[in-house]
Amino acid sequence: MEGVAAAAFPLPGLRSGISNQQRTDTLWSSASPEMFSLFATQGGRTAAEYETWLVTTLTTTLRARLSRRPPARSGRRGRY
Repeated sequence: MEGVAAAAFPLPGLRSGISNQQRTDTLWSSASPEMFSLFATQGGRTAAEYETWLVTTLTTTLRARLSRRPPARSGRRGRY
């Protein structure tokens, strides 16, 4: 599973402070057959809903957040 985790969530794109082991554990537990059973079979949701939940959960948990700040302007404008 560590190889799958590394391929799906490479280190340069991870949130800071997430170790290789945390990345693997998060993917392993979230994508397990037991989690699918809890979510879909016992929770009454569809496989498509589980897939959407899984992608959203893994992406928001493991990937670095993109900055929403506009890029810095180069040069000065106006009078100072």
